[in-house]
Amino acid sequence: MLTIKNLQGVHSYGALAPLFSVTPAALKAQLYSAKGYSSFNIPKKSGGFRLIHAPTKIRKQLQRALLPVLNEAYKAPSFVHGFVDKRSVRSNAQPHVQARTVVNVDLADFFQSISFKRIRGVFLAPPFRFDWTISNILAQICCYGGALPAGGVTSPTLSNMICARMDKKLVRLSRRLGGEYSRYADDLTFSFRRPLAQLSSIVAVDASGNYLPGAALLEIFNAEGFSLNPVKFRVATGAARKLVTGVVVNHRTNVPRKWLRALESKIYAITRFGVGAIAAQEFPDVAPESARYRLLRQLHGRISYLRMIRGAGDWVASDLAYRFNKAHGENQLRVPCTELISNPQRVPRGVWVLGCSASTMHFFDPQNQGTAFVTSSGLLVTAAHVLLLDSGDVAGYIYIINERAKKLRRCELLAIDVEADVAILKASEHNLEVERSRFSLGNDPQSQDSVVAVGYSDYGSGDTATMLQASVQKVFKFNSIKKAQVGAFISGGMSGGPVVDSACRVRGLVHKGVSSAAGVSEIICVEAIIRVAVSNSLSL
Repeated sequence: MLTIKNLQGVHSYGALAPLFSVTPAALKAQLYSAKGYSSFNIPKKSGGFRLIHAPTKIRKQLQRALLPVLNEAYKAPSFVHGFVDKRSVRSNAQPHVQARTVVNVDLADFFQSISFKRIRGVFLAPPFRFDWTISNILAQICCYGGALPAGGVTSPTLSNMICARMDKKLVRLSRRLGGEYSRYADDLTFSFRRPLAQLSSIVAVDASGNYLPGAALLEIFNAEGFSLNPVKFRVATGAARKLVTGVVVNHRTNVPRKWLRALESKIYAITRFGVGAIAAQEFPDVAPESARYRLLRQLHGRISYLRMIRGAGDWVASDLAYRFNKAHGENQLRVPCTELISNPQRVPRGVWVLGCSASTMHFFDPQNQGTAFVTSSGLLVTAAHVLLLDSGDVAGYIYIINERAKKLRRCELLAIDVEADVAILKASEHNLEVERSRFSLGNDPQSQDSVVAVGYSDYGSGDTATMLQASVQKVFKFNSIKKAQVGAFISGGMSGGPVVDSACRVRGLVHKGVSSAAGVSEIICVEAIIRVAVSNSLSL
């Protein structure tokens, strides 16, 4: 692998070529060939097209070999987010959330304004300090038509290196005014908590009230060889919508309302009319299977983007992911099941605290407490032992409650099998289908399966659900009842709660919690739940 040190020791084509695993003649031929790049246009979100020069196979190999050297030299500061691993448009927008004033600046002809001469200068300067001939060759490897090409493997990192001095100046300017600065490629953003009148070095206002770049800003750009795109110089103040690289930052990182409505509309359409029908409408000139694939890939990408912007665990994104998954059986989004069944406050949909007593309850003070979950038919399933009082009798009064529906709801017992530890109930006062249960019934778990146990442990008002990720350690039968041991510290109050897989399929229910980490938690496999329902002519 190429390093700064071994490149500092070479001074000619003959010495450099072997480091790239090519002959000197092949290296020279590639640098002076007109076939080093293929050019094409891609549409811009704002309209028009962006010209991309993509390196062909050999040039790409040379650039890939050089990339570790660039990464060795350049470590992106916290305010640079474009082309940086583990950073994104969301991380770029985050510093500007809830700012009073947001200023957006776009650099005109970003890559084209970074010339061959400037790239050669990077290799001549610290920390590289390469020989002039070597710097010239490396710049030729990275450039096309006398400039840095959009589409080159090394272009992103080199552009960040070229911008490093400018970034430092802009950060200092922003911080002097108590503001934040970030850059994502050619999109620059400043935000401030103070009024616009105090930001004249960043934003000037002409006689007509139009916003213009401030003198200090223009001075920095001119000194660093960049120019602004005047059409994309934007200032948002007060309650106006504030966008940073397409992300709304008024209250939190979010997507524009129009974008979200369009996505929700498409998800509704495929749910109502089917993927094939909507795909044919969206891509009428494409073969049906290809159109279907394109639509699914498009929606998959947009929901994934929504989750990234709004944050993992966001209820809106998880709800759309669930509906997308349900509309078809393929290309499932990898949304963790704890997100699919809960909202941001970790209040699960379709999971209830269950309490029972020998007498009526006017407030939640049960003799026994457990957890119950709603099936897709609107019935409730729990562990039978939760309903058994100390006398051994089944409780006469069974209630459910949770953090959204704080009023006690009385339940009617439909079926109970004490040996299988399964009970099926229905709410006698309300239809629980409004809970939009996410749970379908799956198969019995296998050893090493990954599952999530959901339930309310020792519930008190204001408590949220517990969701425990675990793996199945052992599957066994006891008195003809199939059970499984799981590697999680499940407490008693979770008894009766669902044990689900990543697709929200119920694989069992919590049977036996433990009082210490040394104990072994057990679940009843879903086969027993189905058997009890069938034997009592109940549809889950």
